[in-house]
Amino acid sequence: FKYSDITFNPFSHLDKLSSAPRRQRWTDKQLANFIKRADELGFPSIGRCALMCMELMQRPGDILSLTWDAYQHVDRVWHIRQSKRGAVVRIPETRRLRVAMDNVRRKQRRSVGGRNSMLVCPTVTGKKWHRRNFTKAVRRIARVAGLPDDLQIRDLRRTAATEGACAGATPAEMMAVGGWTNPASIRPYLVQTREQAAAFQRKRDSYRKLTI
Repeated sequence: FKYSDITFNPFSHLDKLSSAPRRQRWTDKQLANFIKRADELGFPSIGRCALMCMELMQRPGDILSLTWDAYQHVDRVWHIRQSKRGAVVRIPETRRLRVAMDNVRRKQRRSVGGRNSMLVCPTVTGKKWHRRNFTKAVRRIARVAGLPDDLQIRDLRRTAATEGACAGATPAEMMAVGGWTNPASIRPYLVQTREQAAAFQRKRDSYRKLTI
């Protein structure tokens, strides 16, 4: 055959193939059970990391790199420099995170005194988690907690974003917490929910009361 007979290069689009966006998200019950099992198995820092991923809407890697110096006690705000794009976000704690972390902070202050550069979610030796060891520990906790195999700790960022959208957060508000610079970047993190559909219908009913 002749090269002139070839009208399509089968390898031209290989680098354009991409997997479908993830849609998994955690329930409050799954998160609470994961944190409980993490404590029971001797991995409290991993349970803490999961809670912070959810409440601060951040990636696990950025939470694992956090030190206590990143927390401002007066304003109750976490200063986080994201590793992916270098964005700096300043995020107040939710009520749930504040309650959980106050006890941890008290213990931390008693042991070392005041603010310091120690990791917030370290290994038992005080060092930063190696990615492989962290992943293995998370999987072990998840199995004991009875979580689905396809549910990952990184899905907590998506779960938080979806919860924020359901609560009525504006794109600007979500960008301020998530570190996104473009509203379009939020879209892959959002999962369509029944709550959103119900809110849409409630708004239509309210509108009709004013116009009919």
